[in-house]
Amino acid sequence: MTEPIEKWREDKAMDRFESKIIRITETGCWIWIGAISSNGYGSFQYMGKRMGAHVASFLIFNGEIPAGKEVCHTCDIRCCVNPYHLFSGTRSENMNDCVRKKRYTPSAAKLTQEMLEDILTSPLRNIDLCRKYGLSKNVVGRARQRLHYTKPLKGFDTEALTAAGIQYRIKGE
Repeated sequence: MTEPIEKWREDKAMDRFESKIIRITETGCWIWIGAISSNGYGSFQYMGKRMGAHVASFLIFNGEIPAGKEVCHTCDIRCCVNPYHLFSGTRSENMNDCVRKKRYTPSAAKLTQEMLEDILTSPLRNIDLCRKYGLSKNVVGRARQRLHYTKPLKGFDTEALTAAGIQYRIKGE
């Protein structure tokens, strides 16, 4: 008796899903016009869970995501949900793909000496500093804790940083 109910739920999910996409003929992308998260990915309620719309698309059209894998885009459009533009890959494969396509710049690489000095003395909340400088919460938080797990970036006055109590060390050392 549960099989027809499950089929009905799947059909309703498919109808809801398809009502939230626009197909772009030129690129083949299916652009998500439903809810969009702050990270630029679509958001969809599927199988009782809120998830990325691209993840829901993969599940609906391709089935299960293999263990240890995540859903990646070949088109690099975060709000694309075309199942033919999606593939499963490890986190490492996804990040390597980002770097290879020059789509990834670590937030810490954007940090300048002036930003760091402002972060250390600013009365603003971390989230406001993230928005002000386009940095991740992790980078701002670590700067405020006077920790930074990379070599000092080019152009930084390492003596001034040391005097300010900033500790630099390479991860794993």
